[in-house]
Amino acid sequence: MQFTDKYLKNLKPRAKQFYVREGQGFAVRVLPTGVKTFLYIYVFQGRRRQMNLGVYPNMKLSDARQKYRDAANIHAAGKDPQAIEEVTAIPEEKTIKQFVEQYLEKWSKVNHAPRWNYNNRKSLENDVLPEWGHRLVSSIRRSDTLALIEKVAKRAPGQARNVLKATRQMLSYAQECEIIDVSPFSNKIYKFVPTIRPRSRARTLSDKEITYLWSAIDQGPGDNKTKCALKLILVTAQRPNEVAGMHRREIEGNWWTIPPERIKTEKNRRDDKPLLPHRVYLTPLALSLIGDKNGYIFPSPRGNTQIRRNSLSQLVDREYKRTNDGIKVVAKKRYYGLPAWTPNDLRRTARTIMEELGIPERHSEAVLNHALPGIKKVYNRYIYDKEKQKALKKWSDHLEKLIKLPLDPDLSPLLSN
Repeated sequence: MQFTDKYLKNLKPRAKQFYVREGQGFAVRVLPTGVKTFLYIYVFQGRRRQMNLGVYPNMKLSDARQKYRDAANIHAAGKDPQAIEEVTAIPEEKTIKQFVEQYLEKWSKVNHAPRWNYNNRKSLENDVLPEWGHRLVSSIRRSDTLALIEKVAKRAPGQARNVLKATRQMLSYAQECEIIDVSPFSNKIYKFVPTIRPRSRARTLSDKEITYLWSAIDQGPGDNKTKCALKLILVTAQRPNEVAGMHRREIEGNWWTIPPERIKTEKNRRDDKPLLPHRVYLTPLALSLIGDKNGYIFPSPRGNTQIRRNSLSQLVDREYKRTNDGIKVVAKKRYYGLPAWTPNDLRRTARTIMEELGIPERHSEAVLNHALPGIKKVYNRYIYDKEKQKALKKWSDHLEKLIKLPLDPDLSPLLSN
């Protein structure tokens, strides 16, 4: 097999690392993280050895092949190419600030979705560079990582999780680039900073809360487009980020086709199957929230792009009170007066009530675009359009009845406080 750039770009990571070989010892190792490393695999003095030639695409294929040939010639002369390299090579010392930019531009930008690359950049620039920017990558110790995450967690546990993900992956990349021997992050960091441990959520809204919330969103703070996006999560049962990025080109009649590059489960797949779009039936209630706008359905007020996913969470987190002049935002984290909930809890609520309405589990799961379990996901390629349409119609009919009901007396005062 002759390696090409197209072939290397299309190599998908799997659950475990694997190797592909061009022949004569020239190979590429692919890690579960997506890091692709050129290798020269050879035998010296009866022992199998492998020489790291560089990380793709930071190292060009042509340069890696030349480096392989040079190493193979040294080996053919009866010498160990790694021993020669260890004597002659001068390691390039980099600061965290220098390496952050390399990681973001040459790895994260290539392998992550734009939103995750953006989140990586913000986490590293806002919380890592002020602490470590001037230090050499090789100087970071395990105690430094613990101190960093503890400091951020005191201010914002959720942000600490983002910093942990971004920094740990960056230092794993540094390890693959052989800038450090081993990443200083401990697998037990959640044990020592328990506030950042991801928590399984089980919040669903009751029928009475849905009736109240529909009116509360209308009367609460925020622009109308962001409010409609929040409601559309409940109506369609789709992921908040997918709703926020909805574009007119994805809509045809009563169907919304979400392209695979915007779908969480498709982007994270580890097999070589073609990525699949997801089709969502749009009921009259959904279409009323979407309107007839061209371009992004829920545009950002800052420019010609979509609203940010975080804007939906921020809208939910705001505390507000009614004044004579209208709505005035005074603080944060009130969830429209209800027990704490998130935009994704609206999706969970829709899935739960679909079960109560007698919609078959497989049809509800198809609406949410959840992968089939086990071997079924390999052999069952049916797209369930008719079943999704029927399920969403039934859910929408139930939802329209709820939003027309009178408000619960215990919740009604919250709208006038």
